[in-house]
Amino acid sequence: MATISLRNSCEIKDIAEVLGHKRIETTENYYITSTTNDLIKICEAIEKEIDINLSDKF
Repeated sequence: MATISLRNSCEIKDIAEVLGHKRIETTENYYITSTTNDLIKICEAIEKEIDINLSDKF
């Protein structure tokens, strides 16, 4: 839920508050994860810069 909320433009501080976390770091470290699509987008951006194919890893 936290990752989806963040991807849908919610602020991390608001997500932390809804989840009852006093520290944003708790939300970031334990409730926000990278999705496969996020990793593929990063690989594509890197590929574009260095002209190699990294997305085969996923």
